[in-house]
Amino acid sequence: MKKSLVLILLFIASFLIRIYQIGQLPSILNRDETALAYNAYLLKETGHDEWGKSWPLSLESFGDYKLSGYVYSLVGLFQVLPLKDWVVKLPSVLAGSALVILAFFFAKAVKFRKPWAWLFAILIATTPVFFFYSRIAFEANLALTLFVSALVLLLSKAKGKKRLIFDLLAIILVLFSAFTYNTPLLLLPFILPIIIWLRGFKLWKKWLFPIVGLSIVIIIAGYQLMSLSAQKSGITIFQDETSWTNSVVFRQQFSGAWQTILGNKYVYYSYLISQNYLKSFSPAFLINANNGHPWHSLPDHGHLLGIVYFFGIIGILSIIYELLLAIKNCQFSNTVKVRISLLYLLLISLFPAVVTVDAPHATRSLLFFFLFNFFTLFGLKKSYHFIRDHTQIKKNALFISFSLILIISSWRYFGDYFQNYPKQQQSLKPGFKQVISQVNQQYPDKKIVVIDEEGYQYILLAWYLKITPEQFFGSTIRQLPDKIGFRYGEQVARYHFIADIDDRNQEEKIIINWNKIEKKWEILEF
Repeated sequence: MKKSLVLILLFIASFLIRIYQIGQLPSILNRDETALAYNAYLLKETGHDEWGKSWPLSLESFGDYKLSGYVYSLVGLFQVLPLKDWVVKLPSVLAGSALVILAFFFAKAVKFRKPWAWLFAILIATTPVFFFYSRIAFEANLALTLFVSALVLLLSKAKGKKRLIFDLLAIILVLFSAFTYNTPLLLLPFILPIIIWLRGFKLWKKWLFPIVGLSIVIIIAGYQLMSLSAQKSGITIFQDETSWTNSVVFRQQFSGAWQTILGNKYVYYSYLISQNYLKSFSPAFLINANNGHPWHSLPDHGHLLGIVYFFGIIGILSIIYELLLAIKNCQFSNTVKVRISLLYLLLISLFPAVVTVDAPHATRSLLFFFLFNFFTLFGLKKSYHFIRDHTQIKKNALFISFSLILIISSWRYFGDYFQNYPKQQQSLKPGFKQVISQVNQQYPDKKIVVIDEEGYQYILLAWYLKITPEQFFGSTIRQLPDKIGFRYGEQVARYHFIADIDDRNQEEKIIINWNKIEKKWEILEF
């Protein structure tokens, strides 16, 4: 009863800090959030997405394709809640809050005692990337929580009928996660060997049902999402023109037999993937988020806290050492098998990110961040045993120091988020909602031009003005696809979207423009 009460209080605390000022911070939805929101609105009203497709499993959006899981969660919420920005973010807020509780059960599932499980939950609650992502409508965040829920069920030591129920629930959760974001589907084939190994290869009755069920999920989801996979393959290093050109240059560095042995594409792409792995583990990415996407992290902050990174690296190295000893002695106890499985899971969790051209990539690495935090526990335990056995330092000094640094680092991060971040959102081009509302009231009968170099503002306008389905379907014009298949908005209702002010028609006198110098929207009259 006490544990349940603490878990409830921890969930409430996590939820409250994630929901606080959620309608104002971030101050405006980004284009992907708005695409989810407006498509959910159209589906709620008409049963069709913005392209006129009836209840699709993947939404074409701008041409980048989005899975439908998050959108359909919004359709349900819009039945009972208003069409507001905070409602659009609510599934992510709830998922981020639930992930904190799942961290506790994950640690318990892999045989960590309660104090360590509580610590892991606190680490997830204070990890910057999970807090930041929970306040944005990220499909990946919702999919992560669903996927981790499935892992907890699959790794738990249930027996008999309870084991069967847990496996069935895990299969359902994996299916939902696979239709919410593409990473779980890419990782799923790599999860199957872990289940077989941990449950015992010869004890096939213990793993047959989940293996068959998850394999069916791979087939169903893979078949249904083939069009999405084809589009997403364009962002991989294997399809990228620059990577291909560099592979030719790489091959030309060798001659004779060495060109065949070392200059082939398999060596080159293995080299690229290895580089991306190293970058993904680097402090530049994890602690500083150097040159990171402004939608993925707080300015001047990374994805993990420095103290977590330090002990996480120690934890990873300690488990690698245990693996080498187990191989040397040919002895794999159940504890060692679990730890090796976690190390394997940590490494394969990066696979969806490291094969893409923009690696390292935070959104595709959320499971990696979750597991890296877990290896911090290993690092703390190993450090504790070392200090106890080799120094005169008091045994609690390590945990007191770690707790103080964690509190100070978290306090600094949350303080910067709520105090400084409101003034650091220029990448979102805030104020668009206010300026279009003003123009809509001041000039109710005139054609309006929006200077939109990127081509995405049409969906923000449709959402913030709540353009009716009849208006949207009857007036929307899109540009032709670009070389990667993206299609941008050109006309919605009486609003014309152009890349340059010289592209406007002579009768179009009212212009909405983003002033790059002053970093704000302005209304121009001609």
